[in-house]
Amino acid sequence: MVKHIHIVNAISDSLMILNADCEIILTNDSWDKFNKNSARKLKKSKTGLTYLKIRKKATLEDKEREQQAHKGILSVINEEVDHFEMEYPCHSADGPQWFLLRVAKIKEVTPMVLLTHIDITAVKNSEEKPDENFSDIVAGVQQEKIYREGETLSMSVSNIIKQTADSFIVTDEDVVIIYTNNAAIELSGYSKEELQGEKPTILNSEKHRTKFYGNLWKTIGAGEVFKSVIMHREKNDELYHEETTITPIKNVKNEITNFTLKGRDISARVLTLESLEYCKDKFRAIYEYSRDAIIIHDGRKFLDCNIATLKMYNVDEKEDFLAMKLEDLLSSFLPNGQPITELIKEQFDKVLVAGTIDFEAISKRMDGTTFDSEILFTKIELNKKTIIQIIVRDISSQKITKEKLIQARKNFRALASRIERIREEEKTLIARNIHDDLGHYLTALLMDLHHISKKPECQGNDIAVELQSMISLTNSSIETAEQIAANLRPGILDQLGLSAALEWQLEKFMKRNEMKINVNIEPHDKDQLDQAKTTALFRIFQEILTNISRHAKATSLNVVLKNNNKNIQLFVSDNGIGVTNKNIDSINSMGLLGMRERTNIVGGEFLIFSPKQGGTEINVTIPKSRYTL
Repeated sequence: MVKHIHIVNAISDSLMILNADCEIILTNDSWDKFNKNSARKLKKSKTGLTYLKIRKKATLEDKEREQQAHKGILSVINEEVDHFEMEYPCHSADGPQWFLLRVAKIKEVTPMVLLTHIDITAVKNSEEKPDENFSDIVAGVQQEKIYREGETLSMSVSNIIKQTADSFIVTDEDVVIIYTNNAAIELSGYSKEELQGEKPTILNSEKHRTKFYGNLWKTIGAGEVFKSVIMHREKNDELYHEETTITPIKNVKNEITNFTLKGRDISARVLTLESLEYCKDKFRAIYEYSRDAIIIHDGRKFLDCNIATLKMYNVDEKEDFLAMKLEDLLSSFLPNGQPITELIKEQFDKVLVAGTIDFEAISKRMDGTTFDSEILFTKIELNKKTIIQIIVRDISSQKITKEKLIQARKNFRALASRIERIREEEKTLIARNIHDDLGHYLTALLMDLHHISKKPECQGNDIAVELQSMISLTNSSIETAEQIAANLRPGILDQLGLSAALEWQLEKFMKRNEMKINVNIEPHDKDQLDQAKTTALFRIFQEILTNISRHAKATSLNVVLKNNNKNIQLFVSDNGIGVTNKNIDSINSMGLLGMRERTNIVGGEFLIFSPKQGGTEINVTIPKSRYTL
């Protein structure tokens, strides 16, 4: 309402606003002019004084009307009635005049009443001379219309200010708060009574420097609008950010009479901006201090790079690097002879479709030295533009470590292969000695015992019984020796080949295990596989049968040996309890580790899994061609 004082001054009728204590808050220019020209001037009629006391001290011709006016004004202030009206005469230097006193409560605002003195002299005169004063009547009606429009506008503005989501505070010229809307009360946490009569410094957060407040007072003191984001403190000591506009209000004499403080709570926005700024700083720190080179490319040229890029390529200044081309960072040709420019074009075309690709290349520093690198291209849409983020990682040390690891594995497998070969040779030698030497001696001993047992003196007596016991023991020893020799190195493997050896091993398995067995072993030339591969596949088959016997709890077994031009393939499956991935990958599954390692040593492939229908399947593929570790 104070902000719209120019509307009040535009009304030709005399207006005055009183507060609940009948103190004069505001008078318009028409009132001041009327009081100045009145024959009975209210000399003390100014804001801050009590209007009813002034009227009592004034000299009035009609005490009865004065008492009526006094009583009517109080009835509106005390909210006994919504409005009060009365007519009264008032003589001025220009002659007798009639006025209509109208008192109305200003709604939607702190308790205030509006006093209006409307000149109805023309209306009164028309009662006596209706034809002569018609133009004055029209003028009076127009005055009444202006008043009502001004009053409606004033009340509408007050209602809007009260209900707006932005805080709104009005102070007097001494910056003392005289009005606060609901938003200001809710935002600050103070009640209306706690705010009114205080200065806005009650909300001071003490977070701004003296220079900030100095600039504020300098601006509004000069009658100019001050705008800024101000941090305020609520009643409960919590802080909030407010986008504040402080506007000085001036009268017709260009004197500052009031200040309005309009504010919008932007705490959530500030928090969001602070979070974004934090994320931005965090991203920048990650970007700048990454050990990998990070380069931003728009498809034609470099846009930015981090510190690691300059170090990786031995470039001193970022501007020098950004002036370079991508092909300057890589060796001119790939190991296969392909020009690097072709590779770059291929990778750019791929990343625009796939979104991200990676590849290895040989990067080149500015001093001409090279290093192995892993490069990642990532497509990013930014501000409706497509950019490519390039991450380069120096993998020279990884390459060296990888090569060492590969070599170590080769050495290990070569050693394991040699150890296995030596073991097999030792087993073969021991088996041969047992079979040829021990077996020969035991056989000769058996023949001698049979010869002795046929002599007459060894018939039908205790000697004959002892000889039969010795013959039986010798036979058992021969069988045991043959069994030991066969377990160490079955002669059938070397004499008849892998197919026959598998069938022999399977027959032994069937004697110890009751289960349905389906066999499909294709014959092959024993010279198709070298001794190491033949031995490896046979030992793997032995371990498979051992595991099935111990752990599978199976009732059926399928064994297939396939022979094609390139490979020998062994397929074994059962209907047992199966095997879990945990058991397959466990370092404690020594049998599986041994089978897998035997396969790797001869360049083969070993696969074990449990199908959906249950049980376990093992596939072993051994290449016929010579394998080099």
